[in-house]
Amino acid sequence: MTGPIHCANCGHCKTFLRPVAGGELGEKRVRCQKGRWLSDNGKARTYSYRFVLNRVVEGCDDYDSMGDRDREEFLTDLTFNLPDQRELVPLTRRIAS
Repeated sequence: MTGPIHCANCGHCKTFLRPVAGGELGEKRVRCQKGRWLSDNGKARTYSYRFVLNRVVEGCDDYDSMGDRDREEFLTDLTFNLPDQRELVPLTRRIAS
């Protein structure tokens, strides 16, 4: 697709937990599953929820729309429902048996 694309409306925009605080907590972050968000040195970038809401690109060959017909409603709902600050959650540890 070409034209303005909201990354938050793409099926490849995925949430994950990045360990922080010595691995006891995880911060909820967002990444591009297709590896489209790269820094100048080629490493994959991750963003907070709020940043991704504002991330718009002119075109992306991997864009997988989660619904262009209701895109504005979807993005508005995200704006009101996502936390304003970093979201930290306890990481569960798996115990090997």
